[in-house]
Amino acid sequence: MRPHRKSNSKRPFPPWAFYVQSAYGKIVETIGSLQEHLLLITICMVTAISVELKIGRLVLATSLNIL
Repeated sequence: MRPHRKSNSKRPFPPWAFYVQSAYGKIVETIGSLQEHLLLITICMVTAISVELKIGRLVLATSLNIL
């Protein structure tokens, strides 16, 4: 994955590459935002225990949503 170039770039990507970038970019952004909504925002990840708690909650919430 490479970022989009500006519209007035002297070396633009070919149209097929731009389509692939935009299609996969939307998928990545959607998955990232869905995972962000599953996380508990109030836990500050300062200690190792809070990191484990946050990751464990993400795994639990993801597994419950799939079933």
